[in-house]
Order: sequence, then C-alpha cells, then structure tokens
Amino acid sequence: MGTLASPSASAATGTITGLDGKCLDVTGARSADGTAVQLYDRNGTAPYLHNGWGNPRSPLTVMNATGVKWFAPAFVLSSCSSADELAAAYQKVINAYSLKATDIGLDADAYSNGTVQQRTADAWATTPFDFGGAGQNMGTLTQRAARGLKTALKHAYGYSDDAAYRHMGISSMIGVTDDHETVTTADFRTVLGYAQAHHLARLTCWSANRDRPCPGAYPNDDTCSGVSQSNGQFTGVFARHTG
Repeated sequence: MGTLASPSASAATGTITGLDGKCLDVTGARSADGTAVQLYDRNGTAPYLHNGWGNPRSPLTVMNATGVKWFAPAFVLSSCSSADELAAAYQKVINAYSLKATDIGLDADAYSNGTVQQRTADAWATTPFDFGGAGQNMGTLTQRAARGLKTALKHAYGYSDDAAYRHMGISSMIGVTDDHETVTTADFRTVLGYAQAHHLARLTCWSANRDRPCPGAYPNDDTCSGVSQSNGQFTGVFARHTG
C-alpha cells in the first residue's frame, strides 16, 4: 500500500465552488494564511430590523418561525457632504462587521432634499413603494419597477439582461405604506416568483418590526402591518428566495 503525497501550493489555486450549491467564504473576510472557511446556504433575503423601534420580536424567534437566516440592521447616514464621503462611511461599517451584503434605503425627511438625492443617486437606489400606487396591485407594480432598474443597470454597466438581474435586488414594504398603498402576502408571493425566475441577488423588506397583525386599528408606527396576516408571514415568503 502506497502513501499519498501532499499537493504542492501551486495546485491549490483557481475557482473554489461550495458543496451542494452552498456559498463558500472565509471567516471574518480575513486573508491571512490558515483562515478557516465556512459554508452557508445561499439566501439573498435579509429583512430590515430596527432595534429600539416598534418593539420588534427577538431575531431568534423570527429565524425559527420563518427560516430567514440574515437581517439588515437599520441605521442612518445622512450627514456626508459627497458621494465619495458617503461611500467611505458605508465602507467603514462593512469593514467593521465583515458584512456579506448591504441594503441602502433612501427615505425619510433627509431624502426630500434634492442635494441629498443626487449624492445618493451617484451610488444607486430603488424601492418599489411610496410612488403613488394606492389602489393598484403592488405585486405588478413591483415587477414593473424591477424591470426599470434592470434597464438602468444595463445602460450604466453594459450588462446583459441576465447579468443586470443578478446584480440587483428588491426591497419591498410589509403592509400599508406611507403613501396608502397596500402590500399583501399575495404580492410578496408574486415578487418572490419574479425574483426566483430572474435570479435576483437580493430580496428584502421593511421590516421585521412590522411583520405581524395589528391588535386594533393600524397605528402607522412600524409596530404592525395593517393587513391580514399571521406573525412573520411576509418574512416567511421571502425566506424561500434562493437567488
């Protein structure tokens, strides 16, 4: 019986693919020799979670109930004076927490300022709600908005249709929006089907705080959705997204 020789260092090069369709990366985004690698399920879903606002349910409770594995902590960066300064601020957060992805939400009073709009538009932006869709089917309108973003990415980066879809995402709203639109769980299922068909990189929503029925009248304070649903039902739909 012979022995197996250790492969040379030059043999350990090239593309590495995760096992059984899983994603593969290194712990803590480190590059040092000997850094451990990790496998995780491919899932582009990470609902926003704003701790300290709206009495959100425990992240562990949401994970166990819906199958979602990631969250997008909500925070605001609105005091930067240029697109480059804003990008640098985001990069600090990415580096500090070894983030795998970020969602950039452009809203609130600060975004009503035209200068701020241009500063953030120099990066990229879209969210398919609060755009005058009250009384209309938000699943259909979301698909229309996604096609518009796909076209914009094609023109900006020279992507094919397929590549543009794979570099973009949808960040929807749970329930009643500030513009009196109504996003239902049926709309989420429509959006999920679209995202799956086009292999969107991200599918997320605002927010885990809202993903539960209201005990009474809709208070519009991000503590509940304002529509008929069970606890965590919206998140459970998007958690099925596999990219």
